Amino acid sequence: MKYELSYFDDFIHHRLHEVAAAHITDQSRLETELAALRTAMQDVRHHMRRNSCSGEHPEELRTYIRQHQNALTILADDLDDFMEMNKDRVAAAPRFTELCSFAFDCIESLGSFIETYFTPWFDQDVRLPKRSMTVRGVAMLNEINELLSGLGDRGIDDGLVEVCRLPFEEPRTNSSYTFSSRRMVYLNTMMQELREIRKSALEGAQLKEQLLRVLLYLNFNSYRFFQYCKQECRRRLALKDTAAERAHLLQWYLAKLESFQTRPGLALRTNRGSLKEQIAAWLQSELDTYPALAGGLPAAPAEQSAEKLRTTLTVPMMGHLLRLMVDAGIVENVRILQLLRLFAGGFSTRHAPNISLTSLKNHYYESDRPTAVAVRELLHKMIASSRKEYPG
Repeated sequence: MKYELSYFDDFIHHRLHEVAAAHITDQSRLETELAALRTAMQDVRHHMRRNSCSGEHPEELRTYIRQHQNALTILADDLDDFMEMNKDRVAAAPRFTELCSFAFDCIESLGSFIETYFTPWFDQDVRLPKRSMTVRGVAMLNEINELLSGLGDRGIDDGLVEVCRLPFEEPRTNSSYTFSSRRMVYLNTMMQELREIRKSALEGAQLKEQLLRVLLYLNFNSYRFFQYCKQECRRRLALKDTAAERAHLLQWYLAKLESFQTRPGLALRTNRGSLKEQIAAWLQSELDTYPALAGGLPAAPAEQSAEKLRTTLTVPMMGHLLRLMVDAGIVENVRILQLLRLFAGGFSTRHAPNISLTSLKNHYYESDRPTAVAVRELLHKMIASSRKEYPG
């Protein structure tokens, strides 16, 4: 199928330079350029609709749509770069600025058209243009700061407020951040839910429980929020005097968690496991440390004759790697504590002939940047080895 954005390619990469050099000094010249852009946008819509009805194979149509999605992102970024390199000229020529802004509007309108009209083939993970990241990202961050400040005044602790703010700050603080349509939909949905919470009359503990319910419903599966939930649980466990009370509190948490609803198909991180499942697995692993009370099985005694496998991994690396395997769905149908026992009992490292189950468990749930980098380097080495053996 034909590429439909040739006019915009030519306009941004050639025509715009000519117009800038000629200086638009009268309104009629501006209107001529605006009318040409408007006609080109309408033609793209017409041709794409026609092609969608041409009976092409769905996979070819999917490729066609995603080709145009990617092209629109590149065109918008190229236009943004052009305006940045010519900002003095743009600032001195209001009519030229208006033309560039209208070209941005046309590109964004075509992106919205593709998303609406070709929903079954639209790729929600394609990166949005840098301008969208900047404009929308700043607007959303300003609003979320206002929303969270109001919730903080009504009893939400600073730790939870900060965890909720992080995804909105990421476009500004992370240079490699990718702002996709999927992420935009998620953040807008989260913003709407927080608006509804702000309208409620809840205060203090009730407000906090409602916010936690909403974050679970939205599958707010950020690592920081998972850590926050564990810390809150441990804080309450520390207030209990006996092992029986702590086990019963963990059972109560598991039962309450089961009653919480999760919205299907929604997640902050699509490459990470469900928040509800992560918390449930951690609660169960904690509960399994009280075998007599929780119905778990005690650790099987290690066979003295069995020789352990030696690994070059450190215990922190092993814990992080096991976490990645579970998150990726490589290991299924197993309690986390059983998995950790298997590796702690079956492996030894250079500095740990007998791996502590508690240590491995701590590193499974709480990693650090140096460990994550070391594991990534190992995975890159494995990928390079695979590509060398089977290129392509």
